[in-house]
Amino acid sequence: MPERARIFIIYAGPDAAHATALARALRALDRSTFLDVLSLKLGDPWDTTILEALADAELIAVLVTPRWTDHDAHYAHDEVARANDRYRTADDPITIVPVVMGGVPPLRFPSGIARFVALPATGDDWPATARHLVAVLDGERIDDAPQPGDRVHAAPRLSIGRLPTPGGPFVGRDDEFAALDAAWADDQINLHAIIGTGGEGKTALVGRWLDRMKRDRWRGAARVYGWSFYSQGAGEDRQVSADLFIATLLKWLGDRRPSEGDAHDKAARLAGLLREQRTLLVLDGVEPLQFGPGESYGRIKDPALRALLRELRADLCGLCVLTSRVTPHDLEDVAPVRLRPLPPLDPERGAELLRLRGVQGAADDLRAASTEVKGHALALNLLGGYLAMYADGDIRRRDTIDSLLDAEDGGGHAKRVMAAYDRLLDDTDRQALRVVGLFDRAAEPAPLAALLAAPPIAGLTDALGGIAGKGWLRAVKHLRDLGLLLAGERADALDAHPLVREHFGAVVEAEAPAAWQAAHERLYRHFAETAAPQPDDRQGLEPLYRAVHHGCAAGRHQEALVEVFFRRIRRGNEHHSAKKLGAYAADLAALAPLFATRWRRPHPALAPQWQGWVLNIAAFALRALGRPAEAAAPMAA
Repeated sequence: MPERARIFIIYAGPDAAHATALARALRALDRSTFLDVLSLKLGDPWDTTILEALADAELIAVLVTPRWTDHDAHYAHDEVARANDRYRTADDPITIVPVVMGGVPPLRFPSGIARFVALPATGDDWPATARHLVAVLDGERIDDAPQPGDRVHAAPRLSIGRLPTPGGPFVGRDDEFAALDAAWADDQINLHAIIGTGGEGKTALVGRWLDRMKRDRWRGAARVYGWSFYSQGAGEDRQVSADLFIATLLKWLGDRRPSEGDAHDKAARLAGLLREQRTLLVLDGVEPLQFGPGESYGRIKDPALRALLRELRADLCGLCVLTSRVTPHDLEDVAPVRLRPLPPLDPERGAELLRLRGVQGAADDLRAASTEVKGHALALNLLGGYLAMYADGDIRRRDTIDSLLDAEDGGGHAKRVMAAYDRLLDDTDRQALRVVGLFDRAAEPAPLAALLAAPPIAGLTDALGGIAGKGWLRAVKHLRDLGLLLAGERADALDAHPLVREHFGAVVEAEAPAAWQAAHERLYRHFAETAAPQPDDRQGLEPLYRAVHHGCAAGRHQEALVEVFFRRIRRGNEHHSAKKLGAYAADLAALAPLFATRWRRPHPALAPQWQGWVLNIAAFALRALGRPAEAAAPMAA
């Protein structure tokens, strides 16, 4: 049996020559080193000896080369997992050092060790690398190499383009910024949830905080990833599920099988990948994935997201920031989780915001206006833009907005201001806003171009002149100046606050039903015709799910069900989306507009035999998602 070694070397099988050279260089420095090919002798119990040596070592060096993706690295990955478990649970000190050879991206790091700053191998000069490791073991600083446990200062890997771009002036929130800073700096906090009503400023707050993090070079984050679930309202018929988020993030993190496994398996794999490096994960607008009023109010109804949040609550190298209108009751405000309500703006801050929007008047009047809209950030932004444009910036003329004081909450005030805008805007501005209301998320250039193509839709696009027309471009700029559209770099892509989309979409449906159906008909055709015939993965299915939503809004329930959902998404009786991809939540979201009464009565436009099929598929999906109480209704029907 070999004697106790202070240093243990983990390596992939094909890298045995490199590992041997490093071990001999360490032994030349009189440092006891365990390397299986040098330390084990004939007759030694292989597995137990390795485990004992791994448990005894004070420093574990992991030789990382491109070979980590090879099949022969299987045993090395297992050793790394055991070393990482020991790091997190053992009372005795242990240091894990990735020794990285050139050409190895962070995503190929073995699970668990990439949270440490890597020590680069000094070419083939293994004595120099050995001296660095000895210095680490002795607690010395190395001038030309970072130390294990240091925060990464290189530029992190980023993917935050799916988060809405904050627009307009921003005031206050010093306490909330401080709380976010403290959560990021505290390794014991894994989840920080910001809870506030729609339009209160949750997304803007997180966006401004991310700007601060960027100015500070991301404060040691190795990866920053953002995703927004916000849609038009919070109903399942708005195409909201976590399936696409889970699959996309798994792929971004290097998972080779992002569509395989059930919800819990995917969540566990995703959590493991997130723990490998110090990661900032931002989940914006989670409320569409939470149960509405009732016995389960606020609980996460999507099983994959629910499982992921439980995993991250238990352990995360970094921080998950979550925003929602509803407190996620799956998460308790305990040591690793912070639930922080976002309060309204106080009168002073509200008055400051109005001034920044160009409103003038006595300080008392400005504070009074802020109080009247209950300090609601969106309402104040829209009110300020309205008064600056149509009332010479005079705060005293806010009485031109009907019944501003009668709204029950800040969101109601915002809708009163939007209604006032709708009466005063010209046709191009009004139509541009109504076009935005047709989408349940940011409107991309391609579907926008299809919607604005000739011939124009009377009362909806006839004043816009196409996506490159002067009327369209002027309207987009003007509406961004007013704060009704979010600022962006491109005029051919639009985004707006969910409350703005919801309001103007409802206006089109109520006042111009023919234009509503014609517009959704175009979007239905666009998504159905541009998608692959039968996509293999969750990302490829997304346009088809959107096609079903728009097809139902266009009154083509039977066609959308049979031609798109049954034949292309489910692949007939193969049930591809469910059996192969586990996309039960996305399937259920697509089924929702095919019901006249949720999960009880299918839409009368469906043929009788298809009504039974829809009930059966909905019941199965609800059971698969862990919602048996809701599954009872379609099963009984």
